[in-house]
Amino acid sequence: MALIDSSQIHPANVIDGTWETCLSIADLIAQQYFGSFIYAKTPPDVWLLIGLAGHLVQLFNAKEFGRNERKYQLYEAAKDLYRSDAHVQPLYCTDYIHPSELYSPLMYKKAPLVIHMIDKLIQSTNMRKLMNTLVNNALEKVCQYFHKF
Repeated sequence: MALIDSSQIHPANVIDGTWETCLSIADLIAQQYFGSFIYAKTPPDVWLLIGLAGHLVQLFNAKEFGRNERKYQLYEAAKDLYRSDAHVQPLYCTDYIHPSELYSPLMYKKAPLVIHMIDKLIQSTNMRKLMNTLVNNALEKVCQYFHKF
């Protein structure tokens, strides 16, 4: 992995792509982070990993581009979800033939919004504590695994 300036990705006269590039890179890093340290016990639990990674990207969006941009993106995502959420499977779906069916484009929109709602219900500080607990427990298991050798 290499971290480079956005001017290396886009020419100086193109400023529109910087926002999408930053969010795409943040999403890739968050997906990799949660994919490495926390794993789903069962295939239907994968929506939690996608949702937590998406929630971190939303937090990055607020930090990097401001709270209004984050609120606007949440509004747009909710509006898109409202339009497309008719007659689709729920996030936690046990009726599937192959686990790849669980990775629908709708899940990548819906899971971060559900985690955002949970964050609002249990307060942001409690959500951060929960996420820290998940990651610390996962790190302890990884360390214990490697100390066996």
